[in-house]
Amino acid sequence: MKLTVSYDVLYNDWYAGEFYNKFFNYLKDVKRIDVEYISSNELAKIHGSKVDYNNGYPSVFHPLNLIIQNKLNGKTFIHSWHDYAPAILEFGSGIEHFDVVKFSCVSRLDQDIINRYWGKIDIQPSIYLLENTSELNLIEKNRKNNKIYNKVYMNALCYDVRERIIDVLNTSEFFNLRKKNKGDFLTKNKYYEEFSKYKFSLSLDGAAKICYRDLESFGLGCLLLREKLDVLTYDPLIIDKHYIELIDDDIKSKIYLDNHISYIVEKVENKINEIVTSGFDKFIINESRLWYERNCIPDNQMEIIYSFFEDLEIFK
Repeated sequence: MKLTVSYDVLYNDWYAGEFYNKFFNYLKDVKRIDVEYISSNELAKIHGSKVDYNNGYPSVFHPLNLIIQNKLNGKTFIHSWHDYAPAILEFGSGIEHFDVVKFSCVSRLDQDIINRYWGKIDIQPSIYLLENTSELNLIEKNRKNNKIYNKVYMNALCYDVRERIIDVLNTSEFFNLRKKNKGDFLTKNKYYEEFSKYKFSLSLDGAAKICYRDLESFGLGCLLLREKLDVLTYDPLIIDKHYIELIDDDIKSKIYLDNHISYIVEKVENKINEIVTSGFDKFIINESRLWYERNCIPDNQMEIIYSFFEDLEIFK
């Protein structure tokens, strides 16, 4: 079987491109297949498409995507780490150029998406990623640092409702929430060193819903507090097993009401105290670290994605 593999490595240490390149080399060692590489940029030119957006949709040729095609029959597998990956499934993104037998992603993937394309394209929940490959080592370097701060930490881009949540929770001494794009930027080395010293972390939905910070928290052994994570992953993330739902619908409904700030702060503080008193935090921290090891170590990620090929049956 001959497979054409398409991706791009935009710059050194960029996780998506580095991982796709590593996976390409992994495929070279698989018996029964021959693989050849063509950059996503070149493939886009062949099909007369753009690599960023086509017709208002994220391009199927975007550098965050991996395209693997059987040269003989055109059967195609696509993996996407784009924040709006499900939109690539729409005709006009460039996906119409391929006979897609399986599409794999995490960002914004829920059961409604799978139901919508049922019988058309097999959609496979996948793994997620860190921003940079070097962060794997930074996590291992810092994960055993003493948790000297019994507080909730976050240093993130600040926009929309995120900023309001940060401002409200920062009125509590339990929280140290920083605004990376508003004066609190840290280098990756300093960021992980600081982050690792906090017992708790906060993660809020981003464009993809799932966030780098979720994986960072799991790897560092910090107890993750967040909104309910409404995305599907290969290895499901479960409330009260891998993270605590701190920002619930009740809080979201009141977050912009100034007269409810004290109510929100009291509610989240009570929740945190309840977790610590019960000792439940140790169970969740352990389970989330195990999830990280299964799903975020590159060698394990390659085996997971290769398993999506169903012993190469999807390409036949």
